[in-house]
Amino acid sequence: AVFSPDGLQVVLTGSHDATAKLWCVDSGECLRTFTGHTGFVISAVLSLDGQRVLTGSEDKTAKVWCVDSGECLRTFECPGPGMWVLFAVFSPDGIHVLTGSVDLTPKLWCVPSGEFLRTFEGHGDCVHSAVFFPDGQQVLTGSDDKTAKLWLTPSGECLRTFQGHNEAVRSIVLSPNGQQVLTGSDDAMAKLWCVASGECLHTFEGHSGEVRFAVLSLDGQLVLTGSDDKTAKLWCVESGECLRTLEGHRDEVVSAAFSRH
Repeated sequence: AVFSPDGLQVVLTGSHDATAKLWCVDSGECLRTFTGHTGFVISAVLSLDGQRVLTGSEDKTAKVWCVDSGECLRTFECPGPGMWVLFAVFSPDGIHVLTGSVDLTPKLWCVPSGEFLRTFEGHGDCVHSAVFFPDGQQVLTGSDDKTAKLWLTPSGECLRTFQGHNEAVRSIVLSPNGQQVLTGSDDAMAKLWCVASGECLHTFEGHSGEVRFAVLSLDGQLVLTGSDDKTAKLWCVESGECLRTLEGHRDEVVSAAFSRH
């Protein structure tokens, strides 16, 4: 689940029922259902302007949708056996889409034309997450090969590999200032890294199960993690200390977000 770029107005979700849905936070009302996939919607994100939705599915496609009408504007197909789209993200300008599947190689697409542009080769296992830098010129990916990688978007060149996790990297986010990377891993830890050097700055340890996601607050001072241990934890970036454990779920915590207010 993700909040809209303007904060508390809407939340976007993807489901096993092959749809994505847009919800009003205040009323709980479903505002729009995006129908057209034929398999589980694994990934769902909003563009920065809030006008389009991007989904990735086990039906081997990613789709771009119009928020106002619910119409499917573009479909990107990833052919091949078992080629589930594990994630799909917009570039900041909305011109490009990056997708990842079980073939180990994220792919870059042009939204206006639907053209396939580039493959990013170097990971040794499935790629589960990615995030663009604000200028769109670099992108970060996290993989089952226990690493995160930094790439040049125009060329596909790998600039840096972040190594230190003992299991798959499930989530990856960029700090608001673009100087740090936060990763969450199946090794029950989250790690904060320096983009420039690749050095691990902090390790957030305390979960007893796989860390399914890790996100940073807008001011970059807090980290929020969710785990297979059925808890979410709030951490101080500066000290690495766990400030609060959020308990109450009866199963794994796979997604959460800071509100913008």
